[in-house]
Amino acid sequence: MKKIAIILFLALFMFPQTLRARVLITSIPKAGTHLICKTIEAITHTPVQDTDIHHTYDRIVEFAKANPDIPILLIVRDLRDVCLSYVNYVSLQINRHPEPKYYYLFGEFKRSDEVLATLIPMWQKMSVEEKLTAVLEANDLAPCDIDNFFRVAVELSTLPNVTLIRFENLVGSKGGGDFEQQCQEIEKIASVYNISLHPQHTQMIAHGLFGTTPHSRWNNTFKRGQIGSWKEVYTPNQISTFKERFNDYLYYFGYIENENWE
Repeated sequence: MKKIAIILFLALFMFPQTLRARVLITSIPKAGTHLICKTIEAITHTPVQDTDIHHTYDRIVEFAKANPDIPILLIVRDLRDVCLSYVNYVSLQINRHPEPKYYYLFGEFKRSDEVLATLIPMWQKMSVEEKLTAVLEANDLAPCDIDNFFRVAVELSTLPNVTLIRFENLVGSKGGGDFEQQCQEIEKIASVYNISLHPQHTQMIAHGLFGTTPHSRWNNTFKRGQIGSWKEVYTPNQISTFKERFNDYLYYFGYIENENWE
């Protein structure tokens, strides 16, 4: 394996490839931003700039339409897992930084700092079930309406300069996915950067994505990173609420084929 790594490393310099000047990376919050950035850096050997990383906001749609020559990578994830991961993340942020200014994740869709300031002590006392219900219903206890992120993701996905990446494909077998699909998704990302990967190079990247990688700023990838974690948490009432508000998105992104969630 070490010999292969050395050969591939030398090949990058012997046969240089021209990278695209800029690629925008956008994602639904908690859909795998760190995972895709870690993948990109492994492919390009170039740090991902913070200025090119955005969540799915309306202004990103405006930018994409105004700059059709700039390629955009959009990563999505099963929205049922997104909502659960979102709750876990908000809870963690509140425990670490119980101040509204740290709610950068919500961007232009967040509620006012004044409202968030009143919600923070309430969230510290709520159960996971109560928090998840608040997010699914977008009631008065929700930091924002997560529907906005899903809506923008749909609009982005229709644009010709946007390439759709799936968390479930990219996470690999350690996250409950498939190694072959993971390699295909890595190659799909590489093609956006005008890079053609050797199959062994692709496999090396795949083996290094899940978990901690030395010297990577993207090691804090996820709490568990498992596909289908929502099944362990959602109550029947929460499933009904989700179906009422978000089922169309599950159909659109191909996560279900019928009302039974199959």
